[in-house]
Amino acid sequence: MLIVISIPDLLDEPLGLSERAATQGLLDAGVARIDIRKPEATKDQLEMILKGILPKDLGRVSLHLPRSIMEGINAFGPGFSGNLLTDIEDGAEGINVKGRLTMDLKELSARCRAFFDWAVKCGVQNIHIPAWLFRVFADRLDVLGALFKNVNFRFSAGAHSKKELTTLLEFGECYGLCWEYVLVSPVFNSISKKGYLQNDSLWDLPKWMDRQMTHRFMSFEKRPKLIALGGLHSQVLLEVIEGGFDGAAFLGAIWADLTSEVGTSESWVEGSLINFNVCNHLWDRYGAIK
Repeated sequence: MLIVISIPDLLDEPLGLSERAATQGLLDAGVARIDIRKPEATKDQLEMILKGILPKDLGRVSLHLPRSIMEGINAFGPGFSGNLLTDIEDGAEGINVKGRLTMDLKELSARCRAFFDWAVKCGVQNIHIPAWLFRVFADRLDVLGALFKNVNFRFSAGAHSKKELTTLLEFGECYGLCWEYVLVSPVFNSISKKGYLQNDSLWDLPKWMDRQMTHRFMSFEKRPKLIALGGLHSQVLLEVIEGGFDGAAFLGAIWADLTSEVGTSESWVEGSLINFNVCNHLWDRYGAIK
């Protein structure tokens, strides 16, 4: 399973138009999944992106819950500014909430539910739950679990360690939620996030996962796919397959050389397809050999 993740930044026009055209071009070419990850996007900005995708292809698009959903929510504790959005940081372990935190989880839960309701109206069928949400709700997973009642999305998630993956599996078992796939990162040094270095321990997760599904998490209807993320490009795909991962997710390998120039929509479509097709061809080739 090969996944393309969107450019995380919100692009000004005409780059935004070029990205939307390239996204539809990748779907036309048969990419298994496009993950729309725009952490700072508003609903209006996300809706503009979704409207650039043909309705028939929305089943192959996964929308990441944006971090902007927390904007303005009160957070209290040593060193906090009072706005959770400015008091979190990205790291190899996901989102690290600084210090001791007391916040309005009821408000955040309501916002997440409103986001789900809005996503349904936009035709979204797949939602990605980022690792930071489990960090924020770490002490009240029951509140988080209530969000998943009576919703019909296919869900995916992200994990940056065995601990986070264990939490996802335990949560899924407790609340009857089978993750379609889990993005595991960073397996290599990131192309798009400088200084985001590979975590060697993540290479143990595929075999560990197989053991857990056999001996511990036997209630799952099927094993969630583990998708390698972070520094993925064509030259490392054989390692990913031999490492036991079920798929690979690309960001910088698809977009990095396109964002360096304004270009045209046509050049973005052509460039992204060339980059993806190289990876897709090698993935099929190596998979057949294995």
